[in-house]
Amino acid sequence: MSKPGNKVIRTKRKIICYRVFTTVITPVILLFCMATQEVFSQQKETFHWETIDDDTLALYDGDLPLWHYVYRQRVHDWVDQNDARRVSGCYFNPVFGLNGEVLTTGATVWDNHQHHHGLWPSFSVVKIIESDGRVKTYDLWTDNTGLKRQFVQFGPRSLQKEKAVFAVENGWFVNGSESVVKEVIEVTTYPIANNGEYGRFRVFDFAFSWQATDKRVRLETAGRSFSSMVLRFAPPADKPRIQSVHGEISRDEMQIDIPWLDYQSQFSTSMPKSFDRKPEPASNLSFQGIAIFPSVNNPQFQGGWAIRHYGMVCTGWPGTDGAELIPGKEPIKITYRIVVHDQPWSVATVTKLYEEYGSDAAGNRKCSDTAMKSLVK
Repeated sequence: MSKPGNKVIRTKRKIICYRVFTTVITPVILLFCMATQEVFSQQKETFHWETIDDDTLALYDGDLPLWHYVYRQRVHDWVDQNDARRVSGCYFNPVFGLNGEVLTTGATVWDNHQHHHGLWPSFSVVKIIESDGRVKTYDLWTDNTGLKRQFVQFGPRSLQKEKAVFAVENGWFVNGSESVVKEVIEVTTYPIANNGEYGRFRVFDFAFSWQATDKRVRLETAGRSFSSMVLRFAPPADKPRIQSVHGEISRDEMQIDIPWLDYQSQFSTSMPKSFDRKPEPASNLSFQGIAIFPSVNNPQFQGGWAIRHYGMVCTGWPGTDGAELIPGKEPIKITYRIVVHDQPWSVATVTKLYEEYGSDAAGNRKCSDTAMKSLVK
């Protein structure tokens, strides 16, 4: 039989335990739950995908748009009905700046560049070699000769705190039926970095792969450099500053042999209201720079670039030598790094960052990531 004193002791112990639980443990649990909720909330506010109009996949970082990829063939109502360029797809447009600035444009009728599409791969001379030796020549650049890039399938895509990876397979189709080239694009997007030396910047790594299906395909430039990765920037409010390793490039160029390029201008956060006439100058402008770094592992490195100060840059691969895609052979793979920055970098600053990219194993990879491997077979 328990003594009355023991009951008092047990009661006091229960009271003490209850007070410890309510004053110490419970607040700790609540703080843990709040912290966990905040972590999950932050994770939700980083990279995420959105589908737009059933033909576009968009990548966001929180509320900031990063790029739109138009994967299906889209009809540009403002282009003439008899113009083959009225329908196009498989391009990134718009690509956005660090604060949501609209960096690219496309299908602009007002300057007769209906074949421009933000950021996209293109080739001005595509020769398809038949088994009997006959050659049929097409032009992906003007996009009006019966050869078009069309969506086939998405590859794996992933969202992580430190990067977002996107992959897509397209085909080059003759008259909409015969696929002659398998094209794979991979984009790795990184969060905004804030470095005391460079300021704020964001890195995009682009990888392109092309493989012939059952016919030999030769890629040439015809001395025009309108080939490989192309960017059509939004109309500049004033003449942009374009620079490379030897300083400012003050005039338009064709087949200029440079290792990298940095395009600096003022951009607006407003989307253009029309593409059939030149947009009015915007008032909400902010500075953005776009540095383009070809990988030193690219074949025919430092091919001739094409530069237009109205806002067009072609990276120019495969240069004057051309390149040939052979069925059964490994695909040709090309990689580029794009760095968007909000400070007016000097030539020395861009050169240093470019050299860091060149010495980085990630910069020198030849499209070896999982997303690319799963599509390139």
